[in-house]
Amino acid sequence: MRRRALLKRTAQWAALALPSMHLAIAQGTHEGDEEPGETEMRGPARAPLPLKSFSRRPLMERLALAPDGKRFAALVNAEAGTMLIVRSTTGGTPQALMSTDNLEFMFSWIRWVNNDRLVLGLRYPSRREERFLGSWATMETRLVAINADGSNPINLVKPRGAAAKDLRWAQVQDEVLDFLPDGKHVLLQLPSNDRNVDTAVFKVHVDTAERSTYFTARDRIYDWVTDASHQIRVGLGRTEQGSTTIWVCDADGSNWRKISEYGAFDRARLSPMGFGLDPNQLYVQALHEGLTAVFTLDISKADSQPVLKLAHPRYSLDGALIHDERGEAVGVRNAVLGETASFYWDARYKAWQKEIDEALPKRFNQLYAGARNGQDFVVTSE
Repeated sequence: MRRRALLKRTAQWAALALPSMHLAIAQGTHEGDEEPGETEMRGPARAPLPLKSFSRRPLMERLALAPDGKRFAALVNAEAGTMLIVRSTTGGTPQALMSTDNLEFMFSWIRWVNNDRLVLGLRYPSRREERFLGSWATMETRLVAINADGSNPINLVKPRGAAAKDLRWAQVQDEVLDFLPDGKHVLLQLPSNDRNVDTAVFKVHVDTAERSTYFTARDRIYDWVTDASHQIRVGLGRTEQGSTTIWVCDADGSNWRKISEYGAFDRARLSPMGFGLDPNQLYVQALHEGLTAVFTLDISKADSQPVLKLAHPRYSLDGALIHDERGEAVGVRNAVLGETASFYWDARYKAWQKEIDEALPKRFNQLYAGARNGQDFVVTSE
């Protein structure tokens, strides 16, 4: 069974003290692991691990550092379910904020919105009933905020009252587009009302769930992308014939135009990922030598063609952008063989990754999470 523990950086990890960066180590081990050479000293090799050792959830996952790097949140799995915990990075007893049995409810993701409050996504199976039409199975999602001490838990899409009436049928309620720099609001995608399936963007207060329209819905647009200035810049739509369309606008929100249209099996399709600091450089995913790779596209030019940014000879890079503390895109994080892996094009992050691998050889290491101060990071090692 894989175990992970978050350890304070001490002298024994001095080799990991990269320039101007503090590291907390999440070191993965396996039950029955031995020091190098121990097996040879003891004779025959140990028996293979049972299948259940590989089918269990990791002991700890979804580690997230607070913006100031002083606390971390994580999901801790046990036989009976999963707990959301918070603990100081300097040590101490973890505090459990909430738990699930992974049957009725399950955690999807967690994120610090400021140093004292977290936002998380929950999902659960349900059934929807419609008069005269019967019922059908659904997977519902909900968006919850909670303080780091466990106080003031709140559903950020109000389940009751006039504000909830138009959204009572919305299955997906945790599609957060952006976290605003005030530390008090998130941008949330939701249907504009119960008569309109087109997606609008709402500004939601994480303490009160007060909601206001940030960007109105547009015909047949189902997904939006913001830039580093929190401006809505890209929309994904669908035509009556089933083709996907990509719409972009200028940095000031004007001049919306369609830049691409493709069918479900079109090999030339583009998938928008997001922006770095350049408001005209859109990161997209597209096929390269049979695998998904990361490209950049200058959306300020009408005839711009995708430029290859990063490709891998064995894996499709079809995950999410990694941003640094300034908001610059530095790499991509996606699943590889059932594990999360990070791939970088930024020279600074590549150098850090190299130093970590040299300090912890023959292991799978990655910069898993970073604080917004740019000084504190979590490193996982398995």
